[in-house]
Amino acid sequence: MYKSVIFICLIAFGYDTAVSAQGLDVALSLQRQRQDLEFSGDVRDTRQNSLDIVWKEPLHARLTGSIQFGYLEIHQANNPVVAAQITDGGYLGIGMHVLLLDSPSFQIVTDLNYRYHETDSQLDNQVVQWRWHQGQLGLFGHWRVSPYLGLSLGSSAIWVDGTERLTGTINQLNHFDARNPYSGHLGIRFYLDHTGSIGIELNTGSLQGGQVTFQRAF
Repeated sequence: MYKSVIFICLIAFGYDTAVSAQGLDVALSLQRQRQDLEFSGDVRDTRQNSLDIVWKEPLHARLTGSIQFGYLEIHQANNPVVAAQITDGGYLGIGMHVLLLDSPSFQIVTDLNYRYHETDSQLDNQVVQWRWHQGQLGLFGHWRVSPYLGLSLGSSAIWVDGTERLTGTINQLNHFDARNPYSGHLGIRFYLDHTGSIGIELNTGSLQGGQVTFQRAF
């Protein structure tokens, strides 16, 4: 599925559109991340694959709002309940993005994001429901190296508060949060034209992994 999505995005985002200084911005991302989640002292290695869509629109000269939603799949190989080792579902979120410094070649932006997630699975008589809230506050610097290349560097603090509900053979409610709240981010962006770009971001700390983003302004 990921190969098909990449192919479609390369065609769609390679096609030029009219430039709109105050228009909306749409991004599609493919992510693979790992994170340590703590369940009452039990730390579990958690892998997440997701397909994300972010819709941004200016609210003010230096303020942008966003709506975020996507599909995600959670892998937790060391979960003692077999039915809970793989769950899938989706999320919905909102974001606020404030431009603190703006120059022709360099920007500093702070991001505040909130997402609500749901994933589920069922194996025989065992039902698993994951529900969690995630907040993220980040500070990022973006450097436009050339008309075709950009670099970014940033850090963020992540808050996670969730529950794992087991019903059926095992009936149990487990609470979890993020063991390490801090992440670092390093990115590179290739500009296709005035409105389209492809970005690659690597993460370390609380979130470890990366993402590929296809972005277009309308």
